[in-house]
Amino acid sequence: MSVIKKDQLTITSNKPIGCGYSACIYLARLDSRRVAIKEFKNGSNEFDNELAILKSLNHENVVKLIGYFTSPPKEKCLVLEYISGGDLSTYIDNNKPNNWTILSELHYQIIEGMEYLHGRNIVHYDLKYENILYNNGRIKITDFGISRKVVKSFGRAKFVRGTKYYMAPEVANGWCAVYESDVWSFGCMLYYVATGRPPYHDMDAETLFRRLQLDRELPLAPLRNHNIPLLFAQATEACLRWNLVHRPSFSMLK
Repeated sequence: MSVIKKDQLTITSNKPIGCGYSACIYLARLDSRRVAIKEFKNGSNEFDNELAILKSLNHENVVKLIGYFTSPPKEKCLVLEYISGGDLSTYIDNNKPNNWTILSELHYQIIEGMEYLHGRNIVHYDLKYENILYNNGRIKITDFGISRKVVKSFGRAKFVRGTKYYMAPEVANGWCAVYESDVWSFGCMLYYVATGRPPYHDMDAETLFRRLQLDRELPLAPLRNHNIPLLFAQATEACLRWNLVHRPSFSMLK
């Protein structure tokens, strides 16, 4: 990983291949290598955070940082390895997979990547299929803009962050995300792939937050109304336990 000069890159996509709240992704070439350029929007403070986190990571199920470049005062970009298959949500929605062996393998890779992150004291904070890249049976966890290094087990958050349908109750109640919050998000992902929808999918943001803050058990009946393996359903229910101390770790889920 190193500082890259902008003239070393050849942008090959006139339009971004994806945009989020704080950044857009472009395709480029670095010498003969295809790469992804993550260009942060003006005013975003996530560049420094994601750069610092990615510098410390090296795992086959986590996207790799190749380098970065900046051009004050506005331009801040990460150069990342390019994963050609898109995100995992696109794969799941387009293929409607019902092969539980394939699904188990994909989710096992997510577990491996998350176990690695938690072992390095990093909470992802926004785990969802859209932040999992996929290509030819292999996955890479990406998007660490709001991730955090855990220095204490619990603390109040300045802002509520994350994606509403994957947000753990403690985060909705104003606490910083902890390891167990990522486990809840993973449970929401399992719920989605099992039922076709995330929990509380029919609620607007205000109703959803109120529900998450009321300390009520998640309705899990839909898991029992689908033809899914018992252990898959049990893992989903375990991840979605309201009391975070009762959720399994990713090491336990393996």
